[in-house]
Amino acid sequence: MNPQIKNGLLAGAVGAVINFCVSLILGFCGPLVGLAAGGAAGFLTARGGGFATKGDAAKAGAISGAVAGAVVLVAQVGAGIANLIYIQVSGTQLPFGSVPGAGSSGSEMAIFYGTGLLTGVCIGIVDIVVGALAGAGAGALAGGNAPAAPSQPSM
Repeated sequence: MNPQIKNGLLAGAVGAVINFCVSLILGFCGPLVGLAAGGAAGFLTARGGGFATKGDAAKAGAISGAVAGAVVLVAQVGAGIANLIYIQVSGTQLPFGSVPGAGSSGSEMAIFYGTGLLTGVCIGIVDIVVGALAGAGAGALAGGNAPAAPSQPSM
């Protein structure tokens, strides 16, 4: 498996578990976890890749970070849906709007869960972007340590 994908999946899986657990309590932490997971994936990729330049390491880190962010997106959406189910089953009152009950129409349920899903995806897109940026930054900092080519002295 490509090391960029492997490191992205590894860091993303750890981030997904953290994100899912924290999002059940707070509801919103994906971008912070995406930042950490993307940075970790970029760092691991740059350190293990032996890239000649910092630019090459940054590109590989960005790919790893985006993969990690995408895995965190899945956890963010899952936690969001789990929160909506909890809110509906427990009868928790919201500060705005209303929660559809068990006898509600299908369209009310679709709107309730559809907006929750859309919100999770929007936050998840931020996870991917932040993960890619963090991965690129960590890759540039950690990689590209190949020795410089010797320069010719000018006469």
